[in-house]
Amino acid sequence: MRALVAALILAAGTGFAPRVEHLDCVTPKATVTGTVLHRTWINVYTKPSPRATVMSYTIASPLPLWVIGRSGSFLHVTTGDDLPNWPFKPRTDLGWVRASDVAGQAIRNCT
Repeated sequence: MRALVAALILAAGTGFAPRVEHLDCVTPKATVTGTVLHRTWINVYTKPSPRATVMSYTIASPLPLWVIGRSGSFLHVTTGDDLPNWPFKPRTDLGWVRASDVAGQAIRNCT
C-alpha cells in the first residue's frame, strides 16, 4: 500500500496519471419494469468496511463504474472514461461499494 501511495505521489509530481488496471465493469443494481428503470441508490464508503465513513453522495444505475480493487466483499470503483452527462468527471475515484450492491456490465459500457 505504501508503494502504491508513493507511486501516485511521484506520478502526480511528474504531471501524468498512472495507469490503473481495470478489473471489471459494474453498475449499481436496478430492476426494469417494461420501459421504467427502478433505481437502487447505494452508499459509497471511504474504505472497504461496513463501519467506514459513508461518503456524502450515493450512486445509482445506470452509472458505469470501473472496478480497480477488491477487498473482501467490497469493490474499489472509479467512473468510466466517457461521461458527458454524468455528475462526476471521467476517471473519478469514487471509493468503495459493496459487491452485492452492483451488477456486472460489458466492458464497452465503461469506456
